[in-house]
Amino acid sequence: MIDMIDTADFDTELRSALRADALRAPSTHRAWAGPTVTAPASSQRRRPATYAAIATAAAAAAIAVFAVTTRRPDHHAATAFQPTGVEFTLQDLGVPQSYLNLTMSTQSREIGVVGHPPQIVATVLTYNGGAAPEVMRCTSEGGSSGCRGVGQAGPDISWTSSIDNHVADTDLWTWSNVPAGAAFVTYAGGAEVLWQRPIAGVAMFPKTPGDSEVAVAYSSSGIELGRVDQATLAAANAAFNDTALPKMADITQAQNEELSNLTDSSLGACLQAAGASIANDVATMPGGREAATWTDCVASAKATVTARVTAMGVGFYDPRTGHPKNPDPAFKTENASTSSAVPASTNPAGG
Repeated sequence: MIDMIDTADFDTELRSALRADALRAPSTHRAWAGPTVTAPASSQRRRPATYAAIATAAAAAAIAVFAVTTRRPDHHAATAFQPTGVEFTLQDLGVPQSYLNLTMSTQSREIGVVGHPPQIVATVLTYNGGAAPEVMRCTSEGGSSGCRGVGQAGPDISWTSSIDNHVADTDLWTWSNVPAGAAFVTYAGGAEVLWQRPIAGVAMFPKTPGDSEVAVAYSSSGIELGRVDQATLAAANAAFNDTALPKMADITQAQNEELSNLTDSSLGACLQAAGASIANDVATMPGGREAATWTDCVASAKATVTARVTAMGVGFYDPRTGHPKNPDPAFKTENASTSSAVPASTNPAGG
């Protein structure tokens, strides 16, 4: 029984045994050196199996020591993680002075990128032809934007049309929903690995040719929090294709404009009634109430627009299999036999 063990002798012998095991264990790096350009997307450096086994045994032994002795502090401080490669720096420019749609100052950010116009990421509420408006996360450059529904599964990946729009010499590959807690993001796809510190959950890199790039998000200690590669994007596409899309309202262009304006006006009126100030479509209000006010006003605006859609008595159609019947439709769709549905995250933004 434990009460009968000479704890001092047991402690000394056990620690001597653990030190001997540690000397026999293979040497390992204190921190992972990061991905290499030539490594395949699924390749990761792993600890040797013998090291993992010894670590498990040591952990079990440490529990026994704790039962009969006082716990001793760990004097081995963790080594700070530093990504390999070349840093591609983003600049946090703060709240944008203006935007294309109504947004909250706390849900929008202007980001500086070398060689490009300022990039703006913002959360907005827009009417896209359904039964109610949708909350979207948009990335904008030089007046063009690409948006994706908030809450959609999978990585939010897009790339700008900077070259075609004659605003920069390179397009930007953008990851707009980098996992929370990520301190670094690496991007491998060309001749070198790039890395950066994301801003407001967004990472941006010069787009390399093709679609074989691999991006990995890391915590400050080097723990992988998420990655984007061909496999993750293929899985997101498959999940999207297996999901039923909301039905579209069979409305005219004039009706769509009315519902879009009603979305903006009802959201703005609600925000102002709650104490927000709106300038150039960016709403600001006293600190501490932004998130709750935005959530409440989004719900109110959705209810207002939904009621108007019902009052119009419009019909709906499945965008994958059906077509609008109006001679002047607000949205033209192709059925599933002639098009392939893909998440907005894989489409170029601003095109």
